[in-house]
Parts: sequence; structure tokens; C-alpha cells
Amino acid sequence: MSQLVSNLLVNALIHGSSDAPILFQAETTDKYWDVSVTNKGLQIPKETLINIFHPFHRGGIENNHSGLGLGLYISSGIVKAHCGILSVTSDEHQTCFILRVRL
Repeated sequence: MSQLVSNLLVNALIHGSSDAPILFQAETTDKYWDVSVTNKGLQIPKETLINIFHPFHRGGIENNHSGLGLGLYISSGIVKAHCGILSVTSDEHQTCFILRVRL
């Protein structure tokens, strides 16, 4: 789980707005453990969202950030191994990755 959270935070640092904070939230209920990482920045195109958890998918990055495009793929595998769900929402204001694991 620490690798998953690290991947999501690094992703937010790389792709988020450099002048806005990253919001990390964790919450437990009697049924779920939820973690979310939210950053401000450009909206992820719908075409990119479709494949965002696939290996080697970098979403048409046009900047100088290196990487193989495996971070979100690895994160989705970690979530599946824990029988959880990893989802993403993105609009013109923010992008939010949400992990939910049933307790």
C-alpha cells in the first residue's frame, strides 16, 4: 500500500500545478478504507482516462518528465491484489485518484 500511495503522490507532483497544494486524504469506516490524492492542473483527456491504468501508458506527456508509464499500472495491480477499486476523476479544476478497499 505504501508503494501505491507513493505512486499516486509522485503522479500528482509531476502532473499537477506547481503553485497549488496536493490534497491527501485517508478515511476509514466500518466497511471501507478510502484514500484520495487530489491535485490542481490540466484536465486529463477522456481518451487518456480510458487507458490510464494500462502499462506503458503515459497519456501523451509533452514535457521533460521521465518514466516508463508503469506507476498507475502498478498501483492498479496493488489495489486488485487487495480486492479494492482504484478510480480517477478529472475536470478543468482538478484530478482525483481514489482508492477504496473493503475491510
